[in-house]
Amino acid sequence: MKPSTYPRFKHIAILCLVALSGVLSALLVIQFQASDQDHDVSIWPRPPQTIEELTQSADVIAIGTIGPIVNEGSLLGYDQNGQVTSSGTADDWPFVDIHVRVEQALKDDGTIRLEKPLTLRMPDSRSQNNQVTESDSALPMAQEGDRYLLFLTQNPDHQTYGLLYAGYSRLLIDGRVVTASDRARTSQIFGGTLTPADFVARVKAAIKAGDVK
Repeated sequence: MKPSTYPRFKHIAILCLVALSGVLSALLVIQFQASDQDHDVSIWPRPPQTIEELTQSADVIAIGTIGPIVNEGSLLGYDQNGQVTSSGTADDWPFVDIHVRVEQALKDDGTIRLEKPLTLRMPDSRSQNNQVTESDSALPMAQEGDRYLLFLTQNPDHQTYGLLYAGYSRLLIDGRVVTASDRARTSQIFGGTLTPADFVARVKAAIKAGDVK
């Protein structure tokens, strides 16, 4: 290398290192933000496209009213016996168990009794003064007295139920049209808008027609 070109080469090398440092910093920021949002999006699969698919995915379909908090804790998952496992670290999910007073069971797994509340396990939530508070979840937490049409899946403990499709498994039915209970209160669901009566009729028709196994 000629002596006269060395300062120019050194200058170019420094600029490249500065640029590379900026790229690495940006990547670290993106990674941190993605990690921070994991509890917001990773647990909820994409909702089905039709009412029939939603109906088929549920173990229990019921109209019910949210009752009191009966338990809370944190979980990493379930063991082979269906018991909650916890690591005691930030990898765990906070949860609360809430009683739901069942008004009408449209689909029953054999365990639902109208005189006995079922237990809904809500992930990514905590209680404060016996009220559910949100963590980072995109799903607004249910409060005592809220009334929903619920599409529930049984958890591995065979004692509690969950919402497989978040706000699309917990539908608001006391308005003019059925809406998902997500933050956006989405009404354009499953191909259009339906009144509560028409929506429930579609669910009952899917069950009666044998679309639901």
